[in-house]
Amino acid sequence: MKRLLTYLLWSFTFICGCTEPSDNLNPTPSDKVEIQLSLSMISTRSPGEQETKVNDIMLLVFNDVQKNGSYTYGYKQAGIIKEEDGEMTVRATLERSGFPVKIAMIANAGSALDDAYSTLDNGYTEAEAIAALTLPFTPTSYDDGDNFLLPMYGECTFPRLVATRVTGTVKLLRAVSKIQVEKNLVEESAPFVMNSLYVFRANNLIQVMPSLNNRITTLEENPSVNNPSVPVGTTPYSSENDVDAVKRIDTDVSLFDHIYLPESASPTGDEIPVVLVVGGLYDDDIVETFYRIDFDVKGTEYGQLLRNFIYHFSITQVTGQGKANAVDAANAAPAGIIVNVSEWADSGLPPIIYVPGGYIGLPSTKINMPFLPGYQRELEMQITIQGGYEIEWVTNGVPTGVRYEAGSDATYIESGLETDGVTSGRFHAVATAVDAEDKSTIRIATPKKTEFYNKSNSEITQHALRIYANGVTAEIAVTQESPHTYADRKINVESNTTYDYGNLGYTTGGVRYVPDATRAMRYILDSPANYSTSGTFGFGGFNFSLNTYTTNNATPEYINPSVATSLPVDLKDIDIFVLSYTNIISVSAADWLHNTWLPGGNRIVWAFRDNDGTNINFFNTYAARDGQWGYGGTAPTAFHVADEQLLDTEKLIYEASLITNGPFGHIDHERKYHITDATSSYVNLTAENKKNVTPLVYRDGDITKVKLAVNMAKGIIYCGDSEFFQGSAVRPLSYAAYLDGTIDYDTAGELHHMDRLMANLWAWMVGYVIYGPANYNVYS
Repeated sequence: MKRLLTYLLWSFTFICGCTEPSDNLNPTPSDKVEIQLSLSMISTRSPGEQETKVNDIMLLVFNDVQKNGSYTYGYKQAGIIKEEDGEMTVRATLERSGFPVKIAMIANAGSALDDAYSTLDNGYTEAEAIAALTLPFTPTSYDDGDNFLLPMYGECTFPRLVATRVTGTVKLLRAVSKIQVEKNLVEESAPFVMNSLYVFRANNLIQVMPSLNNRITTLEENPSVNNPSVPVGTTPYSSENDVDAVKRIDTDVSLFDHIYLPESASPTGDEIPVVLVVGGLYDDDIVETFYRIDFDVKGTEYGQLLRNFIYHFSITQVTGQGKANAVDAANAAPAGIIVNVSEWADSGLPPIIYVPGGYIGLPSTKINMPFLPGYQRELEMQITIQGGYEIEWVTNGVPTGVRYEAGSDATYIESGLETDGVTSGRFHAVATAVDAEDKSTIRIATPKKTEFYNKSNSEITQHALRIYANGVTAEIAVTQESPHTYADRKINVESNTTYDYGNLGYTTGGVRYVPDATRAMRYILDSPANYSTSGTFGFGGFNFSLNTYTTNNATPEYINPSVATSLPVDLKDIDIFVLSYTNIISVSAADWLHNTWLPGGNRIVWAFRDNDGTNINFFNTYAARDGQWGYGGTAPTAFHVADEQLLDTEKLIYEASLITNGPFGHIDHERKYHITDATSSYVNLTAENKKNVTPLVYRDGDITKVKLAVNMAKGIIYCGDSEFFQGSAVRPLSYAAYLDGTIDYDTAGELHHMDRLMANLWAWMVGYVIYGPANYNVYS
């Protein structure tokens, strides 16, 4: 799993290789070998100067007389450090050996290991020597201004030592970890003044050489460790008082740095791990209170500290008062403070809520939902708590519903109805339990009801989702944005013909042109009461344009200049393209439109097919999998909206409900609309085709003939009759829409029926353009 705690490996490199004897060195006795190690510092992310100093070197020589990888201790030899032109070398004279040799290098131990060295016997196994070499650690071990030196360790091996001069490569690991705590509050946080930092239960011993089975690689190659090396007999400093706690005390600091700790293993049973305690003033408090922060690293068990790792904690939010004193905080569950844990130079990771026995890594402490109903968003969490968790809605800090225990399935829409989870009225949420990779998902949605549109000029923020885990709570503020977010967002609609039917008009030079045949449709789309930040569906409104191409044109703006009526490529700023039935586009134009332009953004193609052969290249070549479209024949003049009996899957029922129960009201499927002629285009849909498109309007008496359908994944509107845009005096589609765009039923209950459907469909199209397809199709 992806871990929310990352690390930085400090390292030093001695860069050399085995070489032949050199006459430039002083001659040595035949039983001696000159070792020369060239030292090169690697300043990854610029560690502090004190962290790179090497003051003294001791070389421990181990021999493998069995030549089977089993080394035994032989002797020790101090190294001589020489610095010249910024480069350091370490030299020593060692005994010749025809067996494999491992040289263990210990830096910056000084005389502190003299007693331990004296206990080493010739013949000690490597593991026995490692266990014998420990350094004491006290809270002030590395807190002496600029005079402290960090203990380090590295090693190199040679197949034998027989040449006069041998060079080698050694990489050093620091034997301690480094801690940084930074205050970096987000806007949502209350004020916090950081004054003190304590470390409770730090171990009192450092094992200078890491245990053999805790190394990821040999220390010669790319040194690192994956488990702590804790000496036998180690005891933690007392947690009964803060005298024995490593501490920094200052006034209103933003960073506590240069805190170095021994390695520490994960706690077992009821043991409490090594913890940090931060003291400070919360909000307007004048008395300092204290907060606990825990460690986690590299997929290991909770609470572990590893050598040569940097633990950088960034406090992003303080949510309440801490404990009365540092000791109480160290022994209590972590709460009241939220931190980011990241690499030295990275502060972009999400917050972590620490709880007893684990943590919850949240993607954010605030989720902003769109102003639309029926919208969902998924939040993936990293969570190490075993046994699950619960969620509950709260309003202004007060629970407003029941708790819901995370389950194994997070599906919350069934047959178009919300099921399971918890609801606040405006928001609905369900959660999955922890899976094998410690990942959990919370899905949040707005109900598919028009009263849950946010029509105000500010976001709605009164709801928060509270997460319960092991007695600790974390909250995610869930808001619903305002349509004023999109007050400046214009949806650009372009038609491709001058013919009145299927042409929504244009404005040029300040002059507005709307064809008579589509004027009623424009009444609906232009009305601020329908489409504006204060209207039924909030955003900045439409821009209408026209682009004609009825002759062969060789200019670069045409993608296929050799074919008449090819499609112009200058559609990069167009959101909805109306492909009228009066112009036939080329195969290459259809290919570009379907395969290049549509996938290039959240875009819509409204494609008419009203005459035999019209737009056949788009319909039959690139949309065939959505159904075979035909034209002609005698057809009844009545069509009606698909009902649930005709939509035979939950997916189709849900998708159709986005149109039939949209912001402009419910569409009764029994309400019919009529066409003025007896022939039109329609698609013959099969069960297989319905997996791709959502049928909206069926031919009366023949449910296999679909007049209007939507591919909600691709953003294609299939339309078999221009009368969805036009009107006539017989029984029109949009002819009766009022001048102010008002949509209503007449006494017969039919005249404005399709107006309402079309208004809902255009609202879905705008939502698609703003948010994209995946936000609507929960079954995709």
